[in-house]
Amino acid sequence: MSRWKPGIACVAAAALWAVAVAPARASEGEGGGIDFGDTGVAVAAVLVFLVLFLVLRRYAWKPILSQLHRREQTVADSLWQAEQREKQSQEALAAVQARLDRIEEEARQILARTRQEGLDAKEQVLAEAREEAHKLSDEQRREIERAKQDALHELYKTTADLAAEMAGQVLLRRLSPEDQRRILGGSLEDIGRSGEGN
Repeated sequence: MSRWKPGIACVAAAALWAVAVAPARASEGEGGGIDFGDTGVAVAAVLVFLVLFLVLRRYAWKPILSQLHRREQTVADSLWQAEQREKQSQEALAAVQARLDRIEEEARQILARTRQEGLDAKEQVLAEAREEAHKLSDEQRREIERAKQDALHELYKTTADLAAEMAGQVLLRRLSPEDQRRILGGSLEDIGRSGEGN
């Protein structure tokens, strides 16, 4: 029905012109009254208009309307495709952004893990160095203690040997006080040299 509305409006306008305007113009020229001769011309004009309307409707309006309909459909399809492309672009952008966020989070985690591993390795190296230092310190203390014990042992041995030698000399012969002082001094010097050598 909507396709008929423009045609019906045109026919109604032509009929109104034929019935109202054309006789009024004719009456102005002859002094009044309705001239049916002009009405016949108006009816003929309306009939010619209707025939022309039907011919144009059949051969011109249908192709024009179908072309307009196709154009409207093409525009609607283009708009729909543009909306779909925009929607796909938005989805792709969201996916890329989500992936970038994941990559950034993974990079943060890797960096934090690397820092922690570095700190752990540093602590482990320091702990091993402390342990090694303690071991070396304990070993050096033991070495010093052994050397001290060896020196004392040697000193006692040397002192005992000197005392025995001195006692033997005293017992074997009677010495004058001056000889005793000389032997005792020599023994003390030997003890001193033995202590310095160790």
